[in-house]
Amino acid sequence: MTVGEAEAKADYIYKVTHFVTWPEGALGAPDDPIRICVADPSDFERILSRILYRRTAQHRELDVHPFVEGRGARNCNVLFISGADLGAETEMIREAAGRPILTIGESPGFTRRGGMVGLAWNGEGLRLLINRRSVEERGLRISSQVLRLANLVGEVED
Repeated sequence: MTVGEAEAKADYIYKVTHFVTWPEGALGAPDDPIRICVADPSDFERILSRILYRRTAQHRELDVHPFVEGRGARNCNVLFISGADLGAETEMIREAAGRPILTIGESPGFTRRGGMVGLAWNGEGLRLLINRRSVEERGLRISSQVLRLANLVGEVED
């Protein structure tokens, strides 16, 4: 992942957090941050932390942390999955299932495997893919403004 590509992905993650509605109480107390966990062996967590430093979404700070296997996804509000092998990615999506955790990934077919938001780099920029069924099953809602800009899974191949 190039620095420009990483910055574009970080910007998309930042923007998407503004347009997601979590179920009541899912984000904790009103002054709790939105916790973004990053499962990525590269430097993306550092880049995302730098870009989101002191930024807010929905009147909450954005807090970036590494995803720690064994603790699971239960401490995350957003889980970004990158660079994982297919088995590890599938397991992380499964861990987040049934919880109001927004899953974002970049591997081909991520949204078809149950991930919610896919970021597809096509060389010129990012394409946003959304699996509405996965979003709705976890009790989340994504604004129609974002849905209009995205390719919805089932309507286009990712």
